[in-house]
Amino acid sequence: MDPLIKSQLLYQLSYAPCGLILGFSRVLSNGVDRRSNHVEANEARLRHAPDPTRAYRARPQNASSTAELRLELSACARPTDSRVARGLSGGQSVFKARRPFQLPAKLEPALARLLAYWRKLERAEAEMPFWDDVKLSALPKALARKIVLMDVLPSPVRFRFAFGSVGEDVVHDYGGDLSGKFLDEIEPRSPLQLLQSQCGAVVELRAPAYYRHAADRRKDTYARLILPMWGDGRVSMLLGGFA
Repeated sequence: MDPLIKSQLLYQLSYAPCGLILGFSRVLSNGVDRRSNHVEANEARLRHAPDPTRAYRARPQNASSTAELRLELSACARPTDSRVARGLSGGQSVFKARRPFQLPAKLEPALARLLAYWRKLERAEAEMPFWDDVKLSALPKALARKIVLMDVLPSPVRFRFAFGSVGEDVVHDYGGDLSGKFLDEIEPRSPLQLLQSQCGAVVELRAPAYYRHAADRRKDTYARLILPMWGDGRVSMLLGGFA
């Protein structure tokens, strides 16, 4: 072999390990730099990304205070909506849900007398009278003619007109006898429109329920009050009055 070529080959072989080490170091250095740049880029994207809760925390442009925000929420909600919105501070309600068949501020005179009689029958701290305390004979005759008693049958809940406890005026206005008949088996015509729903509300809420039917003709307009009565550990009977 030519001595010159041999010397060059030996020179390259002697420095080969150092070259490998330097090359490997550069690879590691480049990898670390790339990873660092990648992490920094991700952090920058997160800093500038939109906050997912911003839509809930953001205040409307026209609302300069929490009070104004409550007013805007109230304006969007219906007064009779069953949902209850919460304020931003103190957990205060933005608006109150209206209970179905809620009693008005002023009842018709006949219904007001019936409600007063029902309240007098309450025992001590009981939330309602017991059914066996009701004596229709104790009511004025004119009021008794507009009274009905209904049995509440459980599982499933059904309502049945009690025998001999349907007032004469109710029978006349309906146009047929109702004693012993189930409410879900008769035609819901005047003056019994929505009576099934009203009775269901009384049982569920354990509270009086009021309904007024407004018609074009005055004689077809009527109001109805249904009152719960206790027995056998549940609401077992309903006292109803018409006006």
